[in-house]
Amino acid sequence: MTDLRRAGSRRRGWARARFLPAHLVRRFWWAVTARPLGPVASSFVSSNLLPAERELFERMSASDQRHHVQVACRFVNGFSAAAPREWVAGALLHDIGKLSCGLGTFRRVIATLTPVVGRGDGPFARYRRHEAIGASLLLAVGSEATTVALVGHWPEAPVEAACALDRADEV
Repeated sequence: MTDLRRAGSRRRGWARARFLPAHLVRRFWWAVTARPLGPVASSFVSSNLLPAERELFERMSASDQRHHVQVACRFVNGFSAAAPREWVAGALLHDIGKLSCGLGTFRRVIATLTPVVGRGDGPFARYRRHEAIGASLLLAVGSEATTVALVGHWPEAPVEAACALDRADEV
C-alpha cells in the first residue's frame, strides 16, 4: 500500500478503485467489450424462455445478454438436479426491468455507485426500481408466476432459487 501512495496520483486512484466490488469492475469490462451471443448460448436462451420472454431478452444490449446468460449458467450449475425452466427463465431475465431506464453503460455505472441519484421517475429512478418494472414486464407477456416472483424479488419466489440467483449474479 505504501508503494501505491508514493507512485503518484494515477496509482492513488487505482488504490481507491480496488475497494469497488470486483464483480462490478469485471461487469463493466464485459459491458464495453461484449459481442453478440454465439449459437450455443442462443440455443440455451431459446430452450429456457417462452417466445414473448425471448422477445424481451432480444431487446437487451449484447453485453446485457451475455451477463444474463452467464448468470443463468452459474445458476443452473449451482443445482445438483435440473433446475425448472421457469427458474432458469428468472435467471435469464433477472435484470430485464433495466430496459425501461434507457441508461447506457457509463450512466449505469453512475447509478450503481451513487445511490442518491435517481429520485422521481427519471431514468435513474427507473434503474433503481428495475426489479418491480421487470416483474411488470413479465406479467404483461404471460410469464409463469415463479419467473415473475424471482425477477421481482417477491416473497413468493422459491427460497432455494432466490438464493442461488443472488449467488450467481455476483459475476
